[in-house]
Amino acid sequence: MRQLLWSTFLPWVRVPGAPVYGPVDAPADLPGYRPYVADHELPGTTVDDIRARKVCTRILAAEPERTAEAAALLDRLGLAHHGAADWTTVGEWLRDRPTDAATPSLVLDVGLLLGRRIVEARDAARWLPDDDSTLAYPFIVLGLTPIALPLQAAEAGADLGAVLTTALEAQEETEDDEELDESA
Repeated sequence: MRQLLWSTFLPWVRVPGAPVYGPVDAPADLPGYRPYVADHELPGTTVDDIRARKVCTRILAAEPERTAEAAALLDRLGLAHHGAADWTTVGEWLRDRPTDAATPSLVLDVGLLLGRRIVEARDAARWLPDDDSTLAYPFIVLGLTPIALPLQAAEAGADLGAVLTTALEAQEETEDDEELDESA
């Protein structure tokens, strides 16, 4: 009921008590890592599309800084992060790592770095904020075709190498493809 009231009357404001990226100390297994700190909700926890757009915009604005942080951490840990096999290993490491206060930031950072690798590898691929839901997960598109959901994949413990491969092999839908789909 509380979320409904907030989303109805104050959709641009964070619901009090919603989880945020608060300041946390980096655990010993993440040497030199500086977790993301922001007073906005985690993706998937916003309750209104207006608020989700604001959160998504802030996440994408932080992407350059957060991808640099994630890349530096993975480098310090000796985890390569370029090819599909590398990303499968990164995903396994992330999935097997014990959950702690730094986990939400780490998942965000790894997802953003995976998305950056996809954008760098595909001409015309770009981040797009999710304007159609209340979830605040940015995704990767090629033209207008969604080709990857890297933050959700990292959060879900998916095979990140498969996510990379699928995105690199995805084809952009054209208007001709859409016309064929509609006539079937």
